[in-house]
Amino acid sequence: MVGFSVSRKLSQVQNTPEEDLNFRHKTRFIILVIVTLCLSIAQSDTLTLNFTIICMSGDGADVANHSALANLEDMEMTLVNGSSTFRENVEVMEHKISGGRYSYTPSEKSLLFSLVAVGAMVAVYPVMLLIGKFGSRSVCFWMGMLSAVTTALIPWMAYIGFYPLLLMRFLQGAGLSTGFTLIGIVTRQWSMQVQNALYIAVLTTFFQIYHVG
Repeated sequence: MVGFSVSRKLSQVQNTPEEDLNFRHKTRFIILVIVTLCLSIAQSDTLTLNFTIICMSGDGADVANHSALANLEDMEMTLVNGSSTFRENVEVMEHKISGGRYSYTPSEKSLLFSLVAVGAMVAVYPVMLLIGKFGSRSVCFWMGMLSAVTTALIPWMAYIGFYPLLLMRFLQGAGLSTGFTLIGIVTRQWSMQVQNALYIAVLTTFFQIYHVG
């Protein structure tokens, strides 16, 4: 059973000495803003490929001409090159990645776009079980880290091949699975009873904010 606290009425707020207050009873609004921004960032991670895929089929050698194993070996040889530092090797690899051409069929593009939603749906139930066992704070943190790491790895996986990129898109979607769950958790734990509607309204604006980000 998840240990959620129940929303309190304004009349039930405990009186705290003035010297013990950090944000003068406004901490809940700071949490509201932070969570909304975090949800927006996690959602905007999924848009990175949507924009860049337009430019990925430009000039350069077609990465798809080589097998995924050959591209992986090339990446490994570049990164472990002993004649340069690791940082220089990473820069060389990044230059190779950015100079490549990545062309996908319409069906492959549809898979890349839709697998984010599939990952989010598949991960919802396991994430709920994890929240019940380990708590919302740690689970939401690690799911956010998963979204960030998979977003950073997308160019590297695209260089290796289509299926590793597909896996990253699925994991990106899994990182979004805590979105609506987090809205409910924050509303129950941090809002007053009369402010529940305000919290839900503000937290759900991440759907609009992430387009701006």
